[in-house]
Amino acid sequence: MIFNDRTIFTLNNSLAAISAVKRNEAITATDGQSRQILVFNADGVQTDCVSATRAYRRLRHINDIGYSALSCCESPDVYMLDSGFNEIARVTLDIPCDCAKSGTNGISDAELILRGGEIFITAAFAKGAYLFNKSGERLSRLCKADCGEMLTDFITLGEDSYAFATLCKGAQTVSVSENGCVYSGVLPRKYVLRMLFCENAKVYGLFGRNYLYNHIIPIYVNGILLLPQ
Repeated sequence: MIFNDRTIFTLNNSLAAISAVKRNEAITATDGQSRQILVFNADGVQTDCVSATRAYRRLRHINDIGYSALSCCESPDVYMLDSGFNEIARVTLDIPCDCAKSGTNGISDAELILRGGEIFITAAFAKGAYLFNKSGERLSRLCKADCGEMLTDFITLGEDSYAFATLCKGAQTVSVSENGCVYSGVLPRKYVLRMLFCENAKVYGLFGRNYLYNHIIPIYVNGILLLPQ
């Protein structure tokens, strides 16, 4: 089976996209260095450019809330943006003890989720992913990285279902855990995974190839994990 809704785009500033959100056929991307938030159509053509408060990485859309975002790699802060990309709040997370002891305080991934009408935050660090309340208090651990692995991506797909990516000795592995079943695969080195996200029950990957070329590819649909070759 081949998933054919792939999009390829490049940024007009010659930087690589490290974050992308696909929503209603539009793609919103950031490069993590400039304050630009760039919007593309489904064909990869830029249609808008918004000047943001700061340079963002891991920009994510949350239905009925707006967006969440991270900034620099060492910050424990998660930012909340409205639908117009205006920054409206900042939450400082309670750093897990194992991260503080190992010196890996930086958040590698984060998103806002809704459970029972309440807002929570999931955040990934190098050694594991955790659930926080909207005030930044740590509630529970969601997963733990194996010895020698670094957790780079973590997204929730529903109750007890999530997708994540790890890095070990230069190899990137993508995994999806759904209803007790785990699907995993190792990426070929010609593709670099920059971010995972979910839209319309599909898990997508933002991949980099030859630095400038950004590929958005569906990698998990209806129990099938199919990574780019």
